[in-house]
Amino acid sequence: MPDRDEIHAAVGALVIQATWLEYLAARLVARAGRVQNEMELLKSRKSLFREARNVAATLPDADLAAGTRDWLDKAQALLDRRDEVVHAIVIHEHEPGWNAYHPRSGRLLKMSPKQIADLARQLQEHADDGTYSSIFEWARSPGRE
Repeated sequence: MPDRDEIHAAVGALVIQATWLEYLAARLVARAGRVQNEMELLKSRKSLFREARNVAATLPDADLAAGTRDWLDKAQALLDRRDEVVHAIVIHEHEPGWNAYHPRSGRLLKMSPKQIADLARQLQEHADDGTYSSIFEWARSPGRE
């Protein structure tokens, strides 16, 4: 049976990386001059990503616009996987790993701490890509701040 601290650390890393992905999507909207305070966008992920996709559609460079849309799509998919883990009810069936029931989907999730940590790593790598874009690509796009 995995150590409870190992599971908590894996889920914690997952949550931390997810918040950075959300912040980067909000930064994209702020760089476009659509909001004064990007933190306000973090109240609703649905409207955050809708607004970020609207901004991506206005990017004058077609390759950058397509890459930004792809980045947003992958971020959303990773965040949906994060939600499934974080919003599940942990059950103890005496099986190895992390076992939980996700009420919205009705699915039983069975993951190892390594699988949860791997999902967090995927979010971190995607956030790294977004951080690069927010510094070097989104900021330089004509018509932006």
